[in-house]
Amino acid sequence: MASPAPLLCSGFARDAQQFPLGRHTGTLEAGAHVKCPKRIHVAEGARVEPGCFLDATGGPIVVDV
Repeated sequence: MASPAPLLCSGFARDAQQFPLGRHTGTLEAGAHVKCPKRIHVAEGARVEPGCFLDATGGPIVVDV
């Protein structure tokens, strides 16, 4: 799979630093899967539903409302 444009990646990685990565105050439903959870932030009020797969090996993921 091709990576997104480097400019987009570097900008998002910089912006993601303002979120507490590894902190999941939102809801991770049973059946949701995460890879590299220390690089993922699920904000309060956000929900990751069953069947979702979040893979942060390529960079940080922020799930917000």
